[in-house]
Amino acid sequence: MSTTAVERNSDRDWLPPWTRLEHQARYDFATSYISGKQVIDCACGTGLGSILFASKGALNVRAIDSSVDAVTEAKKNNTQANLQIMQGEATRIPLPDNFSDVFISLETIEHVEDDAAFIEEAFRVLKPGGIFICSTPNREITNPGTSIMDAPWNPYHVREYNLEELRTRIEDRFEIQGYMGKIR
Repeated sequence: MSTTAVERNSDRDWLPPWTRLEHQARYDFATSYISGKQVIDCACGTGLGSILFASKGALNVRAIDSSVDAVTEAKKNNTQANLQIMQGEATRIPLPDNFSDVFISLETIEHVEDDAAFIEEAFRVLKPGGIFICSTPNREITNPGTSIMDAPWNPYHVREYNLEELRTRIEDRFEIQGYMGKIR
């Protein structure tokens, strides 16, 4: 088991089975939007989702992560010709404007200090009419009774959102077409 002090879905690190299943469900959901598309996988970690996206019909996948270790592991695991893995920051993606059809960001926004810059960057690299797929923990489940200003219990998270707060952050740039996993 690795002793890496980051929150990451990796074959090298132990994660509870339900966490792996949650990640797999998110990857599977995202694959329904990628066929024949230019895809960005932002904060790709060790590339488990990126490799899946590349193998499930994406025209091309650009996987980006800020961690040198994660990028190294992702490159080591990659056998897909249509997958390029690079180091970069979620708020400064090393790709041109209007580059991608689909921007996938799973369990990322809660780690980013400047969430507005992150959303703006996703908007910048997406083509007009592009799709932004974003998942994040729902604070009403993970930290009930707290506000967005309270520190989350997870030490790797800058903040956690409830559904309305996330909607408010995103809707300035994106038309929200739906939510998945809403618990009533």
